[in-house]
Amino acid sequence: MLNIRMDHIVHFIDRNPMEAVKKVTDLGFTTVFGGQHKEWGTANSLFDVGNSYVEFLAVENRTVARSSSNPLINQLVKQNAEGPFQLCFRTIDIEKLKAAVQASGLKVNGIYTGSREAKNGEVLRWKMLFIDSEGTVPFPFFIEWEKPVRSANLIDEEMGRQRDRVIQSVWFAVRDAEKTALSWGRLFGVPLSYSFEIPESGAATAAVEAGGCELVFASPISRQSSLHENLDSRGEGPISISFDPPLENGGFSLFGGKYK
Repeated sequence: MLNIRMDHIVHFIDRNPMEAVKKVTDLGFTTVFGGQHKEWGTANSLFDVGNSYVEFLAVENRTVARSSSNPLINQLVKQNAEGPFQLCFRTIDIEKLKAAVQASGLKVNGIYTGSREAKNGEVLRWKMLFIDSEGTVPFPFFIEWEKPVRSANLIDEEMGRQRDRVIQSVWFAVRDAEKTALSWGRLFGVPLSYSFEIPESGAATAAVEAGGCELVFASPISRQSSLHENLDSRGEGPISISFDPPLENGGFSLFGGKYK
């Protein structure tokens, strides 16, 4: 089992990140502008819930973004829909993690560096590890922050001490639930938590646990399943994120994602 924790959800948006700030803040949840990644041609805003957060990521300079070699930016540029499309897990030793993944027989894409300047002038720096997926659902990526768990002081300053929640589970719409879960289980070095069908919802589900978070993969087994709409409009990937404790008032749906 890999020594990791859930770090953040990457939610692709095709609009100014400040629009996400306004809409999520208007719903009662503190969200702030994060900053620019000038070397990638992107910018983000952040909905922080504790030691995890949701990143609303947008292309700011398409020419620069298209020339980036970073796999996450490549995925963002190619994606035509909005929504949560990536997961990131935190590690304290990315080189050790890379060796463990390679030892499992999976192919490592590489380690990439990143940075952005915060409002207080502090430059945040990190390393990212990407692994080639075995199937049609991109594997999550891994991050090592230069300052462990980002800077606690920085989080407090930017987020107003909104630090009482964790990401409990992430639900995915996929074509083959059990096959995808087994593949992700191989990546994390964990067995399936469960695998069964839910006839009343027309779905098959399979799950694994990693980094303190349950990852649930659901695929349609009947024509009536609502999963078909997700798969037809956005393809395979995350569709719903649950927090513990739950968000007030049932949470919100925004830009192709559900948060509750």
